[in-house]
Amino acid sequence: MIKVSPLTQKKIRHFKEIKRGYWSFVALSIMLILSLFAELLINSKALVVKYDGSYYFPVVSDVRLGSEFGQESSSEADYRVLQ
Repeated sequence: MIKVSPLTQKKIRHFKEIKRGYWSFVALSIMLILSLFAELLINSKALVVKYDGSYYFPVVSDVRLGSEFGQESSSEADYRVLQ
């Protein structure tokens, strides 16, 4: 546990008493944490792809070419076409 000085504890208590500021801080902190996972929540790539018995994770790996998944395209694979 981090040892906090009494003066710092007093400042934290005073900050918590200011309800609007405290809840704004909480809301901004939650939004900041959610923004760290934005790539997983909102993107155009598939999260998991199973092709020929192998699993691929396009959202966390490099660009997978369409030729790797049997598509004619030499650019990024179109994950919506894969069945």
